[in-house]
Amino acid sequence: MTQSAGQGQLLGSLSSGLLSLVTFQLFARLLTFTLNIVIARTVDRAAFGVGSVQLQMVCDTILMLSREGFRDACQRTSPEAWRTTSGRARILSVAWLAVPASTLIGACVLLLP
Repeated sequence: MTQSAGQGQLLGSLSSGLLSLVTFQLFARLLTFTLNIVIARTVDRAAFGVGSVQLQMVCDTILMLSREGFRDACQRTSPEAWRTTSGRARILSVAWLAVPASTLIGACVLLLP
């Protein structure tokens, strides 16, 4: 009797969590859609295009530089360095330096006309 009551409570909790997640996802998508429509109707086409191109360029720059830093750090090390914990930590700390560097470069690209 207590086991079935526990399962019923678990299913109720899961269904309420699922309902809240679906509701939040639907609300977020509707809000995003509405804001995009408002921006597209109020902003000049030239300004909208320039902003879209600049934002895409910044995103692509950040992703490319971050991925290249990780890829180069992984390729340029010997297999023996990956076997020790300290060697792995050194490699990954150098690889993670690419993320703030690419973010800084992306910010400079975005802020400079």
